[in-house]
Amino acid sequence: MKLQNIFSQLKSNFYYSIKKIFFRVFLFSTGNNREIFLKKIYIDWNKKRINFLIKVFKKKWFDKKRILEVGAGTGNISKELKNLNAEVELTEGNKRNIELINLHNPNIKLYVIDHDKSWKNKTPNDYDLIIHFGLLYHLENWENDLLTCVEKSKLVALETEVLNTTKNISLSNREWGDDQALNGIGVYCSSKKIEDFFKQNNIFYVRYDDPKLNTSHYKYDWIENKKKIIKKDGYRRFWIISKNKNTLGKLQNHK
Repeated sequence: MKLQNIFSQLKSNFYYSIKKIFFRVFLFSTGNNREIFLKKIYIDWNKKRINFLIKVFKKKWFDKKRILEVGAGTGNISKELKNLNAEVELTEGNKRNIELINLHNPNIKLYVIDHDKSWKNKTPNDYDLIIHFGLLYHLENWENDLLTCVEKSKLVALETEVLNTTKNISLSNREWGDDQALNGIGVYCSSKKIEDFFKQNNIFYVRYDDPKLNTSHYKYDWIENKKKIIKKDGYRRFWIISKNKNTLGKLQNHK
């Protein structure tokens, strides 16, 4: 890698970290209003992602389906899917989030898992769908995690923040917080990096760059930058992936 590119990446990481610090200071300074601010965004965003899943699979599909939501946070998405009569289980590793799940969803099956470590033997292997929303870029060993997911489930709904570039590239990122990496290191990948990984591992995929997913600064219908590597909060991608081409092929008409 050229020295100029290395400095460019370091500069991008620095500015991104500064922006996150100022954002957190802003939220703290707004007192109780910050909770309302975040709650509204996340409620709207979760609702759009759930509605999009329903659009892709159709509401009847979820009836009695076995679903695992990984890195579930507080479990709000799974709670909505249970209302569709799905059999839902969760994984989570953050202690505070685990306490909230046990408080608000005491009857749901919860596996305490660090997704940066092997979890092949910690959950069943016969899921119809794994929901992998907002987790990948908080993992250092994201490749092993995705390989485990596609082995355990017929389908995986993958949604993550990505780098804005056409290049095959990833950048490590130091991060802390209840909604960040458990082990302090996440990895931001470009869409090409992730899709090349799919191809190398015989994982079939359909990507949805649908504006109906857009919420606040979270955008899905953007075009990758051909000249620069842009790391900015809000560039997201959404895929449905599977090891079985025939299983995935049934979704092509819904793209």
